[in-house]
Order: sequence, then structure tokens, then C-alpha cells
Amino acid sequence: MITVDLDLNEKKELGSGLRLLMAVYNLKYVFGNIEVCRTKKGYHLRARKRDFDDPWKTIPIRAIAQDDENRIWFDIKRTGRGLEHWTNTLFTWKRDIDYEYTEECYEV
Repeated sequence: MITVDLDLNEKKELGSGLRLLMAVYNLKYVFGNIEVCRTKKGYHLRARKRDFDDPWKTIPIRAIAQDDENRIWFDIKRTGRGLEHWTNTLFTWKRDIDYEYTEECYEV
């Protein structure tokens, strides 16, 4: 599975909708069906395909889909230290002091 975290500031970032459209199109072209989930700061994209568990295969595709740069950087560090099981992680539920959020997802 490949996961992409797109943080978009739709009010300040010109072309944020275009970034989402490009990421969805590119992942759909390679993987077929993908799942798009609205988050507080943007979108989570998930694509499933067999034989895509190796981080050295998934990280370049995530970079092309404009995944969060910090997520990619940390996953490269984790993979280099043998912590592959900690890579490619997205949180579907978050809780803050006065805020709780669960994703709404759609198949595309």
C-alpha cells in the first residue's frame, strides 16, 4: 500500500486543488482505484497494489505524488536504520484537547 499526505492551505496556496488533482491522477494511473480522505489540513490518499511494501519502491512514488516532505525524509531515515515497519504511516483519527477528528473517505 502507498499512502500520501497532502497538506493544502486552500485559502493561501494558489493551485492547491491542482496539486490534489495531479496526485489523484498519477496514483490512479499506476494503481487503479484509490481512496481519497478529507482531513483537517488537506487529504490522505491510499492506493493498494501487490508487491508495494518495500519502502525503497514506495518513497519515490510518494515523492512524485507530492507527499509531505517531512514524512518522506523521516521514512528515508527510518528505512536506513532498519525500521521499515514504521514507514508509510497515516493517522485516521486524531484527538487534541478540544478537537477530535475522524476521516471521511471516498473511493475514486
